[in-house]
Amino acid sequence: MSNWVWVGVGVLAAVIAIVAGRDSNKPGAPTAAQGVAPQQSTAKNATASGPSSRAPSPSGAPAGKPAPGEPPEDVLLRFQRQEYDEINRAGGMRVTVSATGREIVLKPKLYSGRKDYCRPVPREPEGSYECGLDLMVTLREGDTKPGKHGERQFVHWDGVAGEWRRGLANERRRKSSQ
Repeated sequence: MSNWVWVGVGVLAAVIAIVAGRDSNKPGAPTAAQGVAPQQSTAKNATASGPSSRAPSPSGAPAGKPAPGEPPEDVLLRFQRQEYDEINRAGGMRVTVSATGREIVLKPKLYSGRKDYCRPVPREPEGSYECGLDLMVTLREGDTKPGKHGERQFVHWDGVAGEWRRGLANERRRKSSQ
């Protein structure tokens, strides 16, 4: 058989698995494997509300306040300043320049920044975002001329507390279960 036939068989198998998964969610409904074709969704069924169409919180806790959309720029910059302050309080970040073997200590200082993008994180509860920042920073103590630097942050909306938090919502549960 040619490669295209195998691709077609694989796509057909995936479609059947998806349809069987949808049908099994309906109590007492016959499955696609029993020879019953899935029903066409109507416009009434296709228009689900935004928050209820997302997966529920994995913790089972009440969702609390809904996420207000993307995190604002000032929240992201505050989180970045906190991260840099933590690095500096720890005495800086020791790095080794691999080409020379010379060791230096990075002590980042944030001068300014702006939010570049934010996008929802797949397989995370609603309100979890991956955001990119364009920053002007110095990395070594004594530097006076900041340079461009890009950072990526993961943030999530804590509906119970009603505030933005650093990291992903499921990250804390993963760490506590290990």
